[in-house]
Amino acid sequence: MSGLSRGEFFKVAGAFVTALIADGCLPKPETGSNFDDIKQYYPELSGLRVYDKGKIYTLGEISWYNLTPYQVNQKSLIDTIAFYETFTQQGVTLPLNYTGTDVTLSFTLQLSPHHIFFFLPATAPNPSWYAQKAIPGITTHQFDMTSIALIRDLPPRENSEEIFTTQQAFMEKAFSVEACQSIVLVNTSLPEAWRPSQELFCNNVGRALAAKTLGIPYQEYAAWANQGKSLQSPDGTYRIPLFAIREQLYNLMPASDPVLQIPGH
Repeated sequence: MSGLSRGEFFKVAGAFVTALIADGCLPKPETGSNFDDIKQYYPELSGLRVYDKGKIYTLGEISWYNLTPYQVNQKSLIDTIAFYETFTQQGVTLPLNYTGTDVTLSFTLQLSPHHIFFFLPATAPNPSWYAQKAIPGITTHQFDMTSIALIRDLPPRENSEEIFTTQQAFMEKAFSVEACQSIVLVNTSLPEAWRPSQELFCNNVGRALAAKTLGIPYQEYAAWANQGKSLQSPDGTYRIPLFAIREQLYNLMPASDPVLQIPGH
């Protein structure tokens, strides 16, 4: 190698790496256009890089695509899905007073035969089936596809989400809530109470699961959740009250790592 200048050496090395990629010896970056799921269901992602993908099997089949530069923790994905699946198998019923009427909530599994999760950058375009514009970065489509995106501007600490003010925490909260929406069907004895009951359950239990995953002690989580805060419903027609779940259920939740591993959080 004597006689090569530093600049010449890097030119040779660069040409060698380029040749390896061309010969298939090193993995090539893939875009959404390489995957049938994306071409069929979310073609707006065709030009974006897919960093990782996978498939898990619990009570159903779930595919996931990661278009962020951060690593997806597949064990955490499985733990969250399995928690909700198991919950629906326990025969749990809960009382609820809906606008002065006592109703009973029960829970069944609604996981489709093939569900897809998309983890997206903040700049990802909305899909054609985007239906929940009131919630930035979160969309569902007939409980078959769920996309969860990073956000450009994190919520201020003084709003109702002040324990979820990092990208790591926001993504974990979004994933935990939407995983519930995808898997748990809330049934009510009063038909008009179904949608508010679904939102009430998943937004509260999902936030509790995210808090547990983030290592927040129950007392700290409960102090935040029991401040009488509320969220705007996806369609903007009602408020969703926040409250702390019971400590017994909190302790039964899996103590996993966050599903998206973001350095520095």
